[in-house]
Formats: sequence, structure tokens, C-alpha cells
Amino acid sequence: MGNSAASACLVVIALGAFTLLPGCARNASPAVLTTPSPKPLPLATGTFPTYGHAADFSWLAGRLQRNFSCTYLVFGPSARTPWAGRIPVVASPLQDDSLSDGDTVVLRGRLEPLSYGTCGAPSYVVTRIEEH
Repeated sequence: MGNSAASACLVVIALGAFTLLPGCARNASPAVLTTPSPKPLPLATGTFPTYGHAADFSWLAGRLQRNFSCTYLVFGPSARTPWAGRIPVVASPLQDDSLSDGDTVVLRGRLEPLSYGTCGAPSYVVTRIEEH
């Protein structure tokens, strides 16, 4: 395509026309939409057990379980741990996008006595997620 033809294509595109001049699409490449991949989680600093929690529940350590609508953290053996060792996790959409089923994490946040949606109560409201 010559310079004048390429210029005409740019003018048509710049004017927002919905039709292309003949030959304009010959070298056009389709727009590629990309979604940013989630940022990697920061590593937990400090000494945390694989499964456990702070006395005041300011942190929980364990393995994530995800299903279609809920994310849970298994943080202890069911026989000796509050809530059978599993609690629903409430995270922001940005935080939630970085979580996968089976991830071992340390969550920092607070207990919320009320349920969020249908996942159960109490819930753990996350302020920070760290990879364990």
C-alpha cells in the first residue's frame, strides 16, 4: 500500500468511520485484549505454622478451598479448632483474583460475626494476604 493509501486509511480511522477504504484492512492486525495477570502474593514474614491462628484471630494460616461462589480457609484440624477448622474468607475482588484452590497462605484481618452472602458465619475479613 502506498503512502497516500496508508494516509487515507489513517484519516478514515481517525475520523471514527465504521467502514474501511478498500485495501485498508490488508495489513491490519486485530486488536489483542489482554487482562493483567494477578500480582504475585507477598511472602509471609515471620514464623507461622502451616495451619493455625493467633489467639485474637489477627492472622490465620492454612490452605484455601474454593468453589464456585465461596472461598474458605482450612486453618486447623476439625476436632480441636473453632468452626471445625474452616472459615469463609471475605476478600476484595483484587485480592480474591490472586487466590487459587489449594494455596497455602497467611491471612491478616478480623473476624466478622455476620455472614457475607451464603458462605456462612462467622467470616474472616481479609486486609492482607501472604503466600506461606
